[in-house]
Amino acid sequence: MNVNSGNIIITFFVIFIIVIIGFVLLITTNNDFKHQMVTENYYQKELNFQNVFLKYQRSKNFDVKINFNKNKLIVEFPENLRLNSVKGSVTVYRPSNNSLDFKKEIILKKNNFIIDFNKKSKGKWIVFLDWSYDNIDYMHKKEIYY
Repeated sequence: MNVNSGNIIITFFVIFIIVIIGFVLLITTNNDFKHQMVTENYYQKELNFQNVFLKYQRSKNFDVKINFNKNKLIVEFPENLRLNSVKGSVTVYRPSNNSLDFKKEIILKKNNFIIDFNKKSKGKWIVFLDWSYDNIDYMHKKEIYY
């Protein structure tokens, strides 16, 4: 075979194409690189934005704390609330993998609510606290990194 500059350019071009195709196949078949839509029913949630905005505004009147400490998510409500009047849920959302999302109903025996994170995967989580007190709706949001 005659080695000249044309053969070298074509050889490098073919190797480059093979590497790019291999990289594309690796990315599309590897489960570590799978990502979903940010949320399901995006348009329906956007239509409800004004209601959510009002919930966030009303929630500024209450000092609800959402903390993450030692593999536990702790939601603390103010001491002066009647616990039997607090209803709602905590939605924990994983932006990179919606199959890890989960939702828990708020059941208060004291003024706090604890969710165990021992078996959850590490990374960014977004916590939505959607609750009502005396039939008035409130919402809090916090990003945590576990």
